Amino acid sequence: MTCHLVKAESSLGRSTVIDLTSSHENKFRQVDHRTINYIIYHNKKYILKKGGKKSDLSEESSDDEDGVKKKKEEPKWNSAELAVGNVFSGTNYYRATSEDVASGNVNTRCSGKDITISRSILEN
Repeated sequence: MTCHLVKAESSLGRSTVIDLTSSHENKFRQVDHRTINYIIYHNKKYILKKGGKKSDLSEESSDDEDGVKKKKEEPKWNSAELAVGNVFSGTNYYRATSEDVASGNVNTRCSGKDITISRSILEN
């Protein structure tokens, strides 16, 4: 069903939609949230994950490709294998604590550590 969301009701678990593919004159439908497989919102497709429940073991650790258990806090890659030309990414959130206008640096705090970042890096 291809539809347009009219009203989302979080308390009942149903949403009112307009069924764009229906040939019936009344195109309004109520859709149960549990029947939605995916939704496109702002040109991004969000897919419902199957088996959303976590076991007690999966929260503590996970298997790597060798079948060895790793704790959740451990990195997922071996830093000894880092070489020039490797590409990696990560997400961190920084809180600006002060700014040194003369040097063009911003002092920040992330995960309990103070980090100085050039203002040009922050802007780009």
